[in-house]
Amino acid sequence: MKRPHEQVVDSAGKEGSEGIARGGEELSLLPSGATADLLAVDFVGRLQGWAVGAGGTIIRTLDGGLSWQPQSSGTASSFFDVFFVSGTEGWIVGASG
Repeated sequence: MKRPHEQVVDSAGKEGSEGIARGGEELSLLPSGATADLLAVDFVGRLQGWAVGAGGTIIRTLDGGLSWQPQSSGTASSFFDVFFVSGTEGWIVGASG
Protein backbone atom coordinates (compact mmCIF):
# COMPACT_ATOMS: atom_id res chain seq x y z
CA MET A 1 0.00 0.00 0.00
CA LYS A 2 1.48 3.34 -1.03
CA ARG A 3 0.75 6.58 0.74
CA PRO A 4 -1.55 8.93 -1.20
CA HIS A 5 0.83 11.92 -0.95
CA GLU A 6 3.60 10.11 -2.83
CA GLN A 7 3.81 10.60 -6.56
CA VAL A 8 6.31 7.78 -7.09
CA VAL A 9 6.49 4.33 -8.57
CA ASP A 10 8.66 1.92 -6.63
CA SER A 11 9.93 -1.32 -8.12
CA ALA A 12 12.84 -3.68 -7.64
CA GLY A 13 14.91 -5.84 -9.95
CA LYS A 14 16.71 -9.12 -10.50
CA GLU A 15 20.13 -9.27 -8.86
CA GLY A 16 19.85 -5.57 -8.12
CA SER A 17 20.96 -4.91 -11.70
CA GLU A 18 17.75 -3.14 -12.62
CA GLY A 19 18.01 -0.99 -9.54
CA ILE A 20 15.12 0.90 -8.02
CA ALA A 21 12.69 2.71 -10.29
CA ARG A 22 11.29 5.97 -8.95
CA GLY A 23 9.37 8.70 -10.63
CA GLY A 24 6.26 10.78 -10.85
CA GLU A 25 5.58 11.87 -14.40
CA GLU A 26 8.94 10.51 -15.56
CA LEU A 27 10.35 7.16 -14.43
CA SER A 28 14.07 6.94 -13.72
CA LEU A 29 16.13 3.86 -12.91
CA LEU A 30 18.54 4.21 -9.99
CA PRO A 31 21.22 1.55 -9.37
CA SER A 32 20.90 -0.15 -5.99
CA GLY A 33 24.30 -1.81 -5.75
CA ALA A 34 22.61 -4.99 -4.49
CA THR A 35 23.82 -8.32 -5.85
CA ALA A 36 20.73 -10.32 -4.78
CA ASP A 37 17.27 -10.22 -6.36
CA LEU A 38 15.30 -7.30 -4.91
CA LEU A 39 11.65 -8.23 -4.38
CA ALA A 40 10.03 -5.24 -2.67
CA VAL A 41 10.66 -1.59 -1.90
CA ASP A 42 8.92 1.00 0.27
CA PHE A 43 9.53 4.70 0.88
CA VAL A 44 8.54 6.97 3.75
CA GLY A 45 8.26 10.32 2.01
CA ARG A 46 10.49 11.11 -0.93
CA LEU A 47 13.92 10.47 0.58
CA GLN A 48 13.93 7.54 3.00
CA GLY A 49 13.34 4.03 1.74
CA TRP A 50 14.16 0.34 2.08
CA ALA A 51 14.40 -2.50 -0.43
CA VAL A 52 14.43 -6.18 0.51
CA GLY A 53 15.04 -9.43 -1.30
CA ALA A 54 16.76 -12.79 -1.63
CA GLY A 55 19.23 -14.06 0.91
CA GLY A 56 18.12 -11.71 3.68
CA THR A 57 19.03 -8.61 1.68
CA ILE A 58 18.02 -5.24 3.12
CA ILE A 59 19.24 -1.95 1.69
CA ARG A 60 18.34 1.57 2.79
CA THR A 61 18.47 5.00 1.19
CA LEU A 62 18.27 8.44 2.78
CA ASP A 63 18.56 10.42 -0.46
CA GLY A 64 15.63 9.22 -2.55
CA GLY A 65 17.49 6.26 -4.02
CA LEU A 66 20.59 8.03 -5.32
CA SER A 67 22.69 5.86 -2.99
CA TRP A 68 21.93 2.70 -1.02
CA GLN A 69 23.54 1.22 2.09
CA PRO A 70 23.29 -2.45 3.09
CA GLN A 71 21.59 -3.20 6.41
CA SER A 72 22.22 -6.29 8.53
CA SER A 73 19.30 -8.71 8.67
CA GLY A 74 20.87 -11.57 10.59
CA THR A 75 19.34 -14.16 8.27
CA ALA A 76 19.91 -15.77 4.89
CA SER A 77 16.16 -16.30 4.37
CA SER A 78 14.57 -14.27 1.60
CA PHE A 79 12.34 -11.28 2.27
CA PHE A 80 9.24 -10.77 0.11
CA ASP A 81 7.72 -7.48 1.25
CA VAL A 82 8.51 -4.37 3.27
CA PHE A 83 6.31 -1.60 4.70
CA PHE A 84 7.41 1.34 6.84
CA VAL A 85 5.15 3.83 8.61
CA SER A 86 7.99 6.08 9.77
CA GLY A 87 11.76 6.32 9.61
CA THR A 88 12.07 3.96 12.58
CA GLU A 89 9.02 1.67 12.45
CA GLY A 90 8.30 -0.89 9.77
CA TRP A 91 7.73 -4.52 8.92
CA ILE A 92 9.53 -6.98 6.69
CA VAL A 93 8.05 -10.38 5.83
CA GLY A 94 9.83 -13.32 4.33
CA ALA A 95 10.38 -17.04 3.99
CA SER A 96 10.73 -17.49 7.76
CA GLY A 97 7.72 -15.40 8.72
